[in-house]
Amino acid sequence: MKPLEISQDVWIFTSVLYQTTSTVIRTEHEIFVVDPNWLPQEVSGIRAFVDQQRGDRKLHLIFTHSDYDHIVGYGAFESATVIASQAFVQNQHKDDDVRKAVHFDQSHYIVRDHPITYPEVDIVIAKDGQQLNFIGTDMTFYLAPGHTDQGIFIICEPQGVWIAGDYLSDVEFPLISGQLTEYHNTMQKVEHIIRRHEIRYLVPGHGTVENSVSGIYARRDLALEYLKDIEALVSKGIPFPLTLYQRRYLFWDGIADWHRENIEHIMQSSSR
Repeated sequence: MKPLEISQDVWIFTSVLYQTTSTVIRTEHEIFVVDPNWLPQEVSGIRAFVDQQRGDRKLHLIFTHSDYDHIVGYGAFESATVIASQAFVQNQHKDDDVRKAVHFDQSHYIVRDHPITYPEVDIVIAKDGQQLNFIGTDMTFYLAPGHTDQGIFIICEPQGVWIAGDYLSDVEFPLISGQLTEYHNTMQKVEHIIRRHEIRYLVPGHGTVENSVSGIYARRDLALEYLKDIEALVSKGIPFPLTLYQRRYLFWDGIADWHRENIEHIMQSSSR
């Protein structure tokens, strides 16, 4: 799997499964890997590429959230310093996330050369806007609940790279396992981030890289439109514009179950 170099020393690997992305950033003294995934040969390819680029640089792994497809490659990077959110550390469903990864491999007869375990975190992101400063890059982290409660946005400067986890995708509508209001609030951070940082590349957890601010706003607006339409369906019984979304998302037939799960989740949340 050949990575896409979106900027000097910034590479994106995209899995054949769900267009799941992994990001590699190299600086003078560090190399960062975000969400290494998915199939064994893909993870091995990322690891081989990192080893080739690493030299004597310190290796860091960053996890945007704990969904099993994003943590499945953790065991291949045993020497790394791990960065993730406090909610990631406190995740009460970590065993479930690991079980889902193991079940995926069992279901597809997949054998890996590393164990599947939940990441042990060394550096905890506990507050919105928390910064980590390295020679060659400054990273700002924003808490991003809504998809899951452990989500984080990662802003890398001066590279101008925003790694968004499972938000702002061009192939997926919002997948909601947290509170709808949390997802709304996370989307409201888009303008703040763009105003505060010089963003040149948005890297979603699934889909393609966006390299314009107008494109990022467009993805934000589409996400908010989906949230509005699904909320109107649940709270007011207004018909969901299904045909519109079938045209909008190339893989709708494959992700339609997630839409139904969103409806069930929001209905259950609103009845509590």
